[in-house]
Amino acid sequence: MARVASSRKLPGVLAALQARWAGMSTRERRLVSVAAAVVGAAVVWLALLRPALHTLRTAPADIAQLQSTLRTAQAQAQELSALAAAPAVTGQSGDLRSTLDDWLREHGAQAQITALPGSVTLDVLHLKPQALLELAQAARRDWGAAVTRAELARGADGLLAGRIQISQQQGSRNP
Repeated sequence: MARVASSRKLPGVLAALQARWAGMSTRERRLVSVAAAVVGAAVVWLALLRPALHTLRTAPADIAQLQSTLRTAQAQAQELSALAAAPAVTGQSGDLRSTLDDWLREHGAQAQITALPGSVTLDVLHLKPQALLELAQAARRDWGAAVTRAELARGADGLLAGRIQISQQQGSRNP
């Protein structure tokens, strides 16, 4: 209904503007035309050209940074794959839960630890991406365990959050 009413008013508004335009002197018409052109140019600049030029200026640096991040992630994924394929060593004697608690504290990570027979689940709140690789290496090399599952997401601050499951490998001595 409102659209029908506004479409009926449009010819009246246009007629009023045409009458106003016809009543202006040549000098006033030129000034209004120049002002409309300046406003139109400003709108085109602000809405179309400026954002496009900004993107063209910043895109190479953004692309380089993202490619660097991708190369780092790929290298870490290869290291984790190689680590997962390596045989586990016999772990130290001791409690895996307390060992993990000490490790997390030492690396400035925040996580809740849930111990189950043969495995430990970490509900990670904040973990540096490099620390994930170090955790997997320490689990395999020092604790006779392996990261068997990781469901993590990178936050806006660049830190990882999610769930990590670490399982004892057969033949290790950690409970």
